[in-house]
Amino acid sequence: MLMKHLSILVALFFAFSSMAQTTIVHRKIAQRHDDYINGNWRGRDSIQFGYNSDALQNSILAYRFDTMALNWPYEYKYTFTFTASQKIKTQLREKWNGSAWVNQNRYLYTFDANDNNTDVDYQTWNGSAWVPAGKITYAGYN
Repeated sequence: MLMKHLSILVALFFAFSSMAQTTIVHRKIAQRHDDYINGNWRGRDSIQFGYNSDALQNSILAYRFDTMALNWPYEYKYTFTFTASQKIKTQLREKWNGSAWVNQNRYLYTFDANDNNTDVDYQTWNGSAWVPAGKITYAGYN
């Protein structure tokens, strides 16, 4: 009888401990923009969101409705990388040219020893290399 109670307690312990380790995260996975034209809804653009195993948004994939072909070809995509503390480190934007993704611009984020964002460097792609285009500097955290 004691063994039976002990077995039930062990089973309940494992059941509750596994439930405590499970986290459910709800994230938006897509959105679509339609226009109301002549009494009908017509697709305009659509966005699909991607996430990594830590539930951080690591990609955005955009489509634009082609009214002639009546399909949804790619338009652009964003890809994100993260620091060890899960802050955005890089943001890359690429444009779809009909057959391949082509670099367009990117943001590089810099952090201080306290993990505060200090700089955001904006770069554009000239066809063969990244070229500095702008910079935002942050100071005075309290």
